[in-house]
Amino acid sequence: MKNQTNKALRVGLFVFTALAIFITIIYLIGSKDNLFKTKTTITTSFNDIRGVVVGNNVRFSGINVGKVSDINVVSDKEVVLELSIVKEYARFIYKDALVEINQDGLMGSKLINITSGHSSAGKIEEGTHLKGKEGIDIENMLYEVHDILVEAGDAVASLKSIAGKIDSGEGDLAKLVNDDVLSTELTATTRQLNTTLATVEQITKNMTTGEGDIARLINSNELTSQAHQLLGNLNEAVEKTHRVAENLETTSRQINYGEGAVNLLLNNKNTAQNIDTTILKLQNSLNEFDKTARAVQNSWLIQLFNRKKLKDKKTAKDSIK
Repeated sequence: MKNQTNKALRVGLFVFTALAIFITIIYLIGSKDNLFKTKTTITTSFNDIRGVVVGNNVRFSGINVGKVSDINVVSDKEVVLELSIVKEYARFIYKDALVEINQDGLMGSKLINITSGHSSAGKIEEGTHLKGKEGIDIENMLYEVHDILVEAGDAVASLKSIAGKIDSGEGDLAKLVNDDVLSTELTATTRQLNTTLATVEQITKNMTTGEGDIARLINSNELTSQAHQLLGNLNEAVEKTHRVAENLETTSRQINYGEGAVNLLLNNKNTAQNIDTTILKLQNSLNEFDKTARAVQNSWLIQLFNRKKLKDKKTAKDSIK
């Protein structure tokens, strides 16, 4: 009887110890995953959740504050995630916070990261929907890095090929590197270029300090005044040319529209004919006057007067002798 009692005590003690260990393990796991804390459920949505599954961690300021509790596909362009946030942390998250999908390390699992937002927007509540933001896609980055590495490998291979050709003396670059004559000519050209640059630098310095004809030409106030005067005269000549052009344009417009005497002379046939008739009559009158003058000059009265005048002149000469 006593042995049976001891056996029962040992069994009971073993069961109690096992239960205590089991409860301790459950408590530790629950404490780690916040199983025994009050939670607030919120939602967010993305076009592509990039492999997020139920149970992935939700982080806020680097702290695990919840889990992804559910995933719902509502359309071909929208996936809604349901997030369970521990209530003691939910009071620090505001309604204008942004949610993005990141990755826990380079090879780790996906996680949801939440920014805090602004206090003026108010704290999140049960059922609050936060706006999703496209985060860094590690997978795409790895693909891009792979492409870059491939291109870098090709570039290294090309450089290796070029270096081999240079070593073997193939191509112009190899000649430039290995040929002493080309190297000497290049050195001489470089030296000459340095001399030219030094000369240009000296000219620039002289211009800055006011030495030399070029500096005087640039810095002389008299030349500047003359240039201004020349420009003023040029502007005045241009203005006069504009005025002459305007006057010509006005005259041309008056002629085209039948205004002024010039238009009558050019475009009015009657006026032109009258002028021609007047000129013809004037010419005829001059011819008649010429004929009359000749007739008078040849008349007997004029000749008689001329003979008397010649006789008087002759008598005067004889008396002088």
